[in-house]
Amino acid sequence: MGILRLGIDAGHGGTDLGKVVAIGGDLVFVEKDLNLKLAIALRAAMGPLHLLSRAGDETLKPRERAARLNSADLVLSIHHDSGANGSVNGTRFYAMSPAGLRAASALSNALKETKRASRVIIPAEDTYPRVLTVLRRFMAPTVLVEVGFLTNVLDRGYVSNEWPGFVDAISRTLKGLNFI
Repeated sequence: MGILRLGIDAGHGGTDLGKVVAIGGDLVFVEKDLNLKLAIALRAAMGPLHLLSRAGDETLKPRERAARLNSADLVLSIHHDSGANGSVNGTRFYAMSPAGLRAASALSNALKETKRASRVIIPAEDTYPRVLTVLRRFMAPTVLVEVGFLTNVLDRGYVSNEWPGFVDAISRTLKGLNFI
């Protein structure tokens, strides 16, 4: 049956840049822009009935962001990661609720089929407080996805060039997910 109504949260936005990684003199990766690009592409792949937390570059308070996705059956919050160690890479899915964990596992498996390193993490209070804040923000079961590490050269290539494959794998999986 698939997800009836997906809430797609493009993390950060407006004055909240998220992670910013500069490579050389001209190339800059700004998380809020990457998140929005993926969110808009995912909504286009899923269809117009699905919801976006933001469709442009705007600053949202957590309450506003949650209100825009209130009628969703599942929320996918899109983010990008960074790390002090440039060798850390891959996509990470975070979830807490049983429904969120089922969705996260299905999405992670779909990316593994495309040869993308991926894993599901159940966040703990002491190690992932920022992730927990996002997961608790929405009424619907929520999956937070960190698409890649902007501090890793392979992941920068993935988010720059291979993001259409990410959107395709995620949308196909969500359309086929027996969620209800």
